Amino acid sequence: MAKNIYIKTFGCQMNDYDSERMYRIMEARGWRRVEKADDADLIVINTCSVRDKAEHKAVSEVGMMKRVKRKNPKCVTVLAGCVAQQHGEKLLGRAPNLDLVLGTHALHKLPELVEKCLEGRKMAQTDWDYENLYLDERYPGAGESGRLSWKGSLASGFVSIMNGCDMRCSYCIVPRVRGREISRPMVSILREIEGLVSSGVREITLLGQIVNRYGRDAKDRLAFYNLLKNALEIEGLKRLSFASSHPNYMTPEVIGLIDTETRLASHIHLPVQSGSDAILKAMRRGHTIKKYKETVGALRKARAGLSVTSDLIVGYPGESEEDFQATCDLLEEIRFDGLFAFMYSPRPETPAESLEETVSPEEKSARLKRVHEIAMPIIEEKNRALVGKTLDVIVHGFHERDAKYFGRSSCYRVVHFEGDDLRVGDTVRVAVTKGLPNSLLGSVVVSG
Repeated sequence: MAKNIYIKTFGCQMNDYDSERMYRIMEARGWRRVEKADDADLIVINTCSVRDKAEHKAVSEVGMMKRVKRKNPKCVTVLAGCVAQQHGEKLLGRAPNLDLVLGTHALHKLPELVEKCLEGRKMAQTDWDYENLYLDERYPGAGESGRLSWKGSLASGFVSIMNGCDMRCSYCIVPRVRGREISRPMVSILREIEGLVSSGVREITLLGQIVNRYGRDAKDRLAFYNLLKNALEIEGLKRLSFASSHPNYMTPEVIGLIDTETRLASHIHLPVQSGSDAILKAMRRGHTIKKYKETVGALRKARAGLSVTSDLIVGYPGESEEDFQATCDLLEEIRFDGLFAFMYSPRPETPAESLEETVSPEEKSARLKRVHEIAMPIIEEKNRALVGKTLDVIVHGFHERDAKYFGRSSCYRVVHFEGDDLRVGDTVRVAVTKGLPNSLLGSVVVSG
């Protein structure tokens, strides 16, 4: 029988990584990835439950796969990831065409569970399995199946270094759907990076819910620093970055690496969530605005031109006008290079779920609009300030429509540029000619 697998991913970079991991596991058993669900014998919808909208989109996608089932009744349909872990067996009742619910700790069991589904069984697997969380690492994936794409590019890859979270911020469902914090063995992380680099990947992003807490479950304060140092010794790796960080765990040793190691990206994603200490305390974020500003200051002092991006929630229960104004003041002061801002929405089984919503939907929307009105001109101004400068860019691909190459700079800007005879993975020096709201334009001056 044909053995074609198609995965559609919703959510964050960690979900992208998990999808690639499932591809690798199945390819090691003879399955082949395809680009269209209609060509698949196994469809996996990999889900995110951090925000309500993403959850609904993922469940709706399962319903849309009925058309594939009608054409190919033996096609196995799987709902995986955070929504699967959150709702478990109940999803089988909500989506009659669903065969398997696969939780976040069961990815390594996908082959055996699919075989059972092919025998006509329907099931949900959402048990916590900390001992076997990385059981599939004997398939770290070099070669064609071991390359993780960034928007279709083989130049860039993600590598997960840990799973779960112990911080338990009041609004966050991650501990509920990914479990307690478990750091992955360093040797397997480095082996995976080596495999990706040997297959042509030139830029690696290390992933964790709070990535710079790596090793804290083993009470190793320097584990993350040592991981970065060891990864930077891998020959052929041109750029290393990591996301997302927490200000409380940005150690002097890591900041020192940012100062001295040019292959570490000139970019830090450092979520702040609010500019008000009162709201941060209610959110159980564990840091103050003073600590946040000190961390940003130390990072920018260590690396000139460092790009700092962040996450922000508006309308959290109890957020007053004064609290929101503190957030606006922070945006003006920090001047982020990029911002992901969202309206608060309660997530089930989180400490904040029972809190009374004190900010109306209309006011949340107005506050979000105000955040964008402050942040976006600053971001565009910073992009325009790069005009005339020359940036190192790793080539990710070529846009036929615009007849331009595209890639990312070390400071995390998307750059569209003109050049000749370039390959994915090449490093080029690009002179910036125009700064746009969300990207840069330029032309190659040196390639290599």
